[in-house]
Amino acid sequence: LDRAVQAAAVQGLGVILEPAFSAPRWATLSHRASGSAADPWYNTDIDVRELATWEAMLARRYSGRYTPAGTGAPLPQVGTVTLWNEPNQDGYLSPQWAGGVPVSADWYRALTEIAYPAIKRASPDTTVLIGDTSSVGADAQAGNGGVPPLAFIRRLACVDAQLTPVTNGACANFHTVLADGYSQHPYERNAPPWVPTGADGAAMGDLPALQTLLRQLVARHRLAPGAESLWL
Repeated sequence: LDRAVQAAAVQGLGVILEPAFSAPRWATLSHRASGSAADPWYNTDIDVRELATWEAMLARRYSGRYTPAGTGAPLPQVGTVTLWNEPNQDGYLSPQWAGGVPVSADWYRALTEIAYPAIKRASPDTTVLIGDTSSVGADAQAGNGGVPPLAFIRRLACVDAQLTPVTNGACANFHTVLADGYSQHPYERNAPPWVPTGADGAAMGDLPALQTLLRQLVARHRLAPGAESLWL
């Protein structure tokens, strides 16, 4: 990773660091308990506090102020980070649903509450993007399929389909979700990019609906103002 960041800096390229796809083994409760290394993809039962510690460590290492021992020069700065790749997809985070509730958004909210301030303490001028959501999902009856991105965002902000605050369960002690920007993967595979997909999707044709939702949730103080800044 050091070599990749250094090579990008030499070429004048900015880097977005995405600590995702698989958590460190020690941050995953089930593998830490069993000691099994059979599955290299650790994306179930992730301890958000341990994961946030790892992400803050990465932010500190690439803050532009960290010099590895014996090198004599600091590593380049990585100006932008995300927290997890496509947390609304079951291939990257499990479980997605429980009793019809998109619990992946609850997990991600808990991670954001810890990781955002930890990263800012480690590297105050780093831009922290939340979301990183995929463009599609399934409904609650689809078992462990992914959560549609707009439904994921509403649950992240603890509101229902009418944007009325949800105050029970994991939303009982809700605080405004912190963010410097919202990252979206608007992949469009089955239609021209100007055609909305609907069904709470967020492909290219749905970007106006996504932007509107982000603005509404910022205005209601469910998301921090930075969330209006949409990154693709």
